[in-house]
Amino acid sequence: MVGDDAWLSVLLERDFEVVRRFSRMSVPLSPGRPHPQPPPGVSLRSFDPSPEQDWADWHRVRVASFDEHWGEQPRTVEALRTQAESESGQPYDRWWFADLDGRPVGVLQSSAQAYEQNQGWVRTLGVTAEARGRGIGRLLLEHALAAYAADGRTSAELGVDTANVTGALRLYESVGMKTTFQAAILQREIRSVSP
Repeated sequence: MVGDDAWLSVLLERDFEVVRRFSRMSVPLSPGRPHPQPPPGVSLRSFDPSPEQDWADWHRVRVASFDEHWGEQPRTVEALRTQAESESGQPYDRWWFADLDGRPVGVLQSSAQAYEQNQGWVRTLGVTAEARGRGIGRLLLEHALAAYAADGRTSAELGVDTANVTGALRLYESVGMKTTFQAAILQREIRSVSP
């Protein structure tokens, strides 16, 4: 955990290096939070778990959104669906697509993992590379925050790789999210020695 300087210094003295930091971020919510207006050519729609096409579109957009993300291991659409269906209380009504000129280019997946604490949780937020810079990520995030507030949630949280190449950290900070916890990944190279 970042902030545990004693352990960190021990590991750094033993030739470990920090390779990544991940933050948990939170923002307070209040009733009446407004829903955002979509940019020109962009619309939001709910994910429907019934048709195969929504699963295929979700998978395509998710893979394309995270293909350059550190440590990302692409999964098949079947694996994605199996994992989602295995989790109880999946809030499919809180999964959204962002369409640009009628084609899916962004997704936001909510999770019920923080409902017991009366929090909304953004599990996945991704926009394909060719659609970035148009406010689509912000639209999805602000829409989710407004929906969570309308549900009576008192805060919303998510996790982020602070070195994410898409600028996700800046987006989250711009909507008022603050880091509540941070963890570091450390590694050390070990070379084998021949006898």
